[in-house]
Formats: sequence, C-alpha cells, structure tokens
Amino acid sequence: MRTLIIDDDEKALMALKFYLDNYFPWVELVGTAANVTDGRAAIMQHQPDLVFLDIEMPDGLGVDLLEKFKQRDFEVVYTTGHEEYALRAIKQRAFDYLLKPIDLDDLQAALEDIRKRRVSSPSPESLSIHYPERLAVPQKTGLELVPVVEIMHINADGGYTKLCTSQGKQYTSSHNLKHWEEQLNPQDFFRCHHAHLVQLRYVRHITSEGGYTATLTNGTKIEISRRRFSDFQQALLGHN
Repeated sequence: MRTLIIDDDEKALMALKFYLDNYFPWVELVGTAANVTDGRAAIMQHQPDLVFLDIEMPDGLGVDLLEKFKQRDFEVVYTTGHEEYALRAIKQRAFDYLLKPIDLDDLQAALEDIRKRRVSSPSPESLSIHYPERLAVPQKTGLELVPVVEIMHINADGGYTKLCTSQGKQYTSSHNLKHWEEQLNPQDFFRCHHAHLVQLRYVRHITSEGGYTATLTNGTKIEISRRRFSDFQQALLGHN
C-alpha cells in the first residue's frame, strides 16, 4: 500500500515512520511532507493509496488540503493532538483518525481496516504470490529450516523474535517480526498484537473475558490487542 505522511511535527513523523517500517511489511512509505503546500505536491507526484495527514500545520490545515482533491482515490487517516478536530475529520470522509502520540495497536487496527477494504476482491497478482513452505532461521551452529505448517506463533521479544512450533521447539532469531510476516501467507497468519503473529489453524478459542487472549491447541495463551479482537474473530471465521 503506497503511503504518504504529511506532518510538520518531526518527532511524530519519525515515530510513525518507525512503526510503518518495522511492523507493517505491506505498507510502502513513498514520501513525507511537512506542510500543506509540499503535501499537496507530494500527493500529485506519488499518487498514494493512503495519506497520514496532520490537521494543523504552519501554512494551513490538513482538512483544507483535502478540498483540493474532491474526487480523491486515496484513504486518509488524520493524525492530531487535538480531539476537537475529530468531528471535522469524520465530516471530511477521513477513514480514521489517530490521536498523538500514536498508539501502535490503534495504528494497526486502522491499517488493517483500510487493507481489508481495499483488498476485499483479491487481484490476480495477489493470488499468484508464492509463499515458502519452510523458513530459514539462522542459529549459532548453522541454519534451521522450519516447516511453516509447524509454526504455531512467532513472538517479538526485545530485539529478537521467537518462533514456536507444534513440535515443542523454539527458535530465537535476530530478525524482527516484520521480516517473518513478509514471508507468511496473511490468509494463514494473523497479527493479533504488535508483538504476536499467530497461525490460525492452531487457535483453539479466543475470549474477551478477563482480558483479550487466544488459547492455542497446546494450551499456550497469546495476548490479543483490544482493537484487533473483532478482526481476529473474522479471520478465524473465514479461515478454512
């Protein structure tokens, strides 16, 4: 998904860029801008699918920028530190808005909703993507080839990830979660939390009682983001 960030707050822009680069492999950041004028030019140049748009900038309001694109074919997520702008954002047909500082779980929920809407009818190209049957996991003594069908879940743990299999084995890797998510079929694996990627076939049940959790077939409990719970349910219902 071709994505553009328009925000004069450099700290907020860099934080959002970090999230997109490290947690969302299907998001391609094609450019950034720090004001309304440059933002308008960037939209025309890059033709994005999605624009993260700050509302208040030195040379104008982000909502006014959109008035130049009456027939826009891109989604908009407003990013703002001002709750009073939320109603205007909705009236402008923004798909969502996020309050600063942006929460990773809220960002994930917004992006997944947008992706679901844009890919409800899979393209021929997406149907032809080949996903590996095994993942190559570097280990101290060599390379472990782990069958994808055996991977129950992958967890982020600090700067590392841990791949846990149905055979009771665990493999620690210096690759981040984004690295593995890029290689796995999204029809089979679901990011239920920013730190957890789960293979749907191994989910026994999920519950919101006493906290949002998924229980796997081996009894392991995985935390689910509150904002992702409904989407997780839909993914399980649609999984064969």
